[in-house]
Amino acid sequence: MENKNLLIKKEYRDEIDGLRAFAVFAVIINHFNKSFLPSGYLGVDIFFVISGYVITSSLAKRKIKKFNEFIFGFYERRVKRLVPALVFYILPTSFLICFFNPIPTSHLKTGLISLFGFSNIALFLRSTNYFAPIQELNPYAHTWSLGVEEQFYILFPFLIWLTGFGGRSKKGSRNLFFVILILIIISLTAFIYFYSNNQSAAYYLMPLRIWEIGSGCLLFLFIQNKGLIITYIKKISPELIIILMLINIFSPAELSPLPHISITFLTFLLIGSIKKENLAFNFLTNKAALHFGSISYSLYLWHWGILSISQFTIGIHWWSLPFQFLLIYFFSIISYKFIENPLRKEVWSSKKLTTISKGFLTLVSSGFLLLILDIPLKGKLYLGNPEVFKEEKYYALSKDPNFCRKENKEFVPTTKNLRSAECFSNSRENKTLFFIGDSHNLAFLKGAEFLAKQTNRNLTFERSILGPIQESQNKKLYKFLLFNQPNYLIKFVDFALNKSEEGDIVFLINRMPFRFLESWDNTIDKQFRGEKYFIRWLYALETFANYLAKKNVKLILFYPTPEFKYSGYQQCKNQNPQWFNRLSKKDCLFPLEYFDYPNGKYASIIKKINEVSLKHNNLYFFNALEAICPDKLCKYSVGKYLLYKDGNHISDYAAEKLIAPKLLKFLKDKILFD
Repeated sequence: MENKNLLIKKEYRDEIDGLRAFAVFAVIINHFNKSFLPSGYLGVDIFFVISGYVITSSLAKRKIKKFNEFIFGFYERRVKRLVPALVFYILPTSFLICFFNPIPTSHLKTGLISLFGFSNIALFLRSTNYFAPIQELNPYAHTWSLGVEEQFYILFPFLIWLTGFGGRSKKGSRNLFFVILILIIISLTAFIYFYSNNQSAAYYLMPLRIWEIGSGCLLFLFIQNKGLIITYIKKISPELIIILMLINIFSPAELSPLPHISITFLTFLLIGSIKKENLAFNFLTNKAALHFGSISYSLYLWHWGILSISQFTIGIHWWSLPFQFLLIYFFSIISYKFIENPLRKEVWSSKKLTTISKGFLTLVSSGFLLLILDIPLKGKLYLGNPEVFKEEKYYALSKDPNFCRKENKEFVPTTKNLRSAECFSNSRENKTLFFIGDSHNLAFLKGAEFLAKQTNRNLTFERSILGPIQESQNKKLYKFLLFNQPNYLIKFVDFALNKSEEGDIVFLINRMPFRFLESWDNTIDKQFRGEKYFIRWLYALETFANYLAKKNVKLILFYPTPEFKYSGYQQCKNQNPQWFNRLSKKDCLFPLEYFDYPNGKYASIIKKINEVSLKHNNLYFFNALEAICPDKLCKYSVGKYLLYKDGNHISDYAAEKLIAPKLLKFLKDKILFD
């Protein structure tokens, strides 16, 4: 037994802990200030490579012949390694969030899901951009990477067993090599494709990250085999590799996905090339690096929670950084010394399955506590004054029986992201207002209802998470693009064409800068970006207008509304002032020039759509800016009322009380009485 422990200690690579420290500090610095270390988030990619290497190394040492013993042993070690520190982070953080957020439901749900390793999937299904400012308020957003690793751990031991790796088969290493190599090729190809077409999938989903974890596994196989490839790798200067890695994490985030690929490859080379006589080895094995590397898991967990709670309270400033760093370090040390390390080494039970069951019951119990915080205790732990907080009632149709008489059941595709309704005025013979578009259309629902009431018209409203109009290749008129399900707008537009009659009005509301400008946000999918796509969209728009013109139906396109770089009632100076958040308030009053109106990034879109509208008697362009930005000043809120739900979606108040009256006047001046 003593010899075995000495062997394991001898095979343990101290420099891996140093590399963990390098990775976790890159992530922390990036989260403190993205401008200082633009690509520091690539530290997570380094962790993935390390994880693949370490887990393969660990399994190679275990010469177990029985499948049950092998599988249960693997999951027992994972439970003891991951669960205690995760639970210790999630439970206190959940209470803290409830103290400072009167409606913490969405955050608590993410925390609950993260306990079971699925927060990455939840964030993907919500189409949540990890880099969006609103994510700074979610203390569990960073757990997506734990979800990726945990899901990989479900798959990996079966690959190990089936390939015969670890001495169960003479060709076990070769079998595992080919399996991992195939998975890496497929995963990397998919990652590159989806990074351009659906970045949320590329970022969050485990199958599209296997190539990074798998590269660590592949490296171990190369080292174990001691072949020609590892001989060449060992000749590479690890000091040069570290310099290249530093250049990589300082590089602009706009270069992605190249930095993801290069940092993974460089980490692969660094682990393979380090030798004890290297300067790089001494750098990565100094006392401080080993210390922070050993507590890197707890550091990773706690850093984001401290930053999120800071956003709810004092904010993040140059003068607050030392205090926040100390808090992160303090809680990480408590977590490591009293929770993570002792419980990992302690024997929970003589039976592996019992240990796994204890871990699962701990997760279930913790999840139950989060449900209690969310349901019976919702809002009761809030330390602020709830009277100054106004909760938005999202996207609710009127209950007025004299106006909205039924929900439309016929045109509701099977997705929870869709809203569909038909409301009828007292006279079924009246004309109809058709509203179609993306989530910005949905945000205008209260305004649409206001218009229908004021004009005594019927209302038909359709929304999906869709892109702009594009000409259909199958000769149908158009389609909205919903990632890889492009038939949604065919239902909506065909519905408007088939059901509309003379005198009806069709409104098209889309987030156009987001849809068409390549430089607008590099962190979201780019499938529909650029001049070429915009020209195709304009052609489809004109075709749509021509078809409606034959029926004497008007088409109104909305001018894009301003978009804020940050969001939430917590961050505006004149919104929700509480005793604990006065230092974190930001100015939410901006001139139009701040949003590049009228001559910046929006200018080309607006100019070309105006040119098209002048060519069609039934196509109009409505400017909502006059309502949102009177006197050329754009506000996030007016008094106690929010004008935005987040950084870009207008609130029900803005839709009904500000924009809709202006639109009503526009209709009366331009259309209803022309």
